Amino acid sequence: MFFFLLYAVYLIICFLLVDASNAGEGQLEIAVNDGEVPNQVQVLGNGKCLISFMPELVMPHVVDIKFNNENVVGKQLHAVI
Repeated sequence: MFFFLLYAVYLIICFLLVDASNAGEGQLEIAVNDGEVPNQVQVLGNGKCLISFMPELVMPHVVDIKFNNENVVGKQLHAVI
């Protein structure tokens, strides 16, 4: 199970808290706007990580989340910035 929290504001760093602590072992992949927007990942431990990115354009931003190379069903996040 995954839990997410997303805050997004134009030209201010956006943060996404991902809690995959109940998902088991695996690799988490994050892409913002199909990889066009750079992001940083900070591992917090215990299956949790903090994703950050900075929107440079006022436009919708889509955050795609994969776990073990599979889309996390229902976990494409849309941020209107």
